[in-house]
Amino acid sequence: MLYGFTDVGTVNTPGQPYLLQMFYLFTTVDFICLLFGLVSAVPLWRLRRSGLLLCNLLFGFELLFLTIGAALPASFIDSSNQVLRGVSSSIAGASGIGDIGLAPQYVTAYPVIALIALNVAYRKLHATERRGAL
Repeated sequence: MLYGFTDVGTVNTPGQPYLLQMFYLFTTVDFICLLFGLVSAVPLWRLRRSGLLLCNLLFGFELLFLTIGAALPASFIDSSNQVLRGVSSSIAGASGIGDIGLAPQYVTAYPVIALIALNVAYRKLHATERRGAL
């Protein structure tokens, strides 16, 4: 039993010994990204530069997390070290079930599209404001 829930056999899977920990890690990162996105929405809605900076940090982190999450299991899956192989197979297993919050964004390439669109829109907005102020 884990916090009142029954164990469904994912804790001690021999091929993925750290599956539960990776699931919690992915779920926590997804939740933190959600909170960070909500916090950055307020200054972005008010067209403040801090909102653009926060969104750039958020989407940059999401892209970095995607890259590391894809490269790490691929690089250590054939390792002779049991711990590295267990971690990489656990990351691969948990990415399908624990990373469900960011998965739709990765499939649609939302972080890349959002980074480009926000920065282009911000530059055009300030170019228009500068022309209007002259």
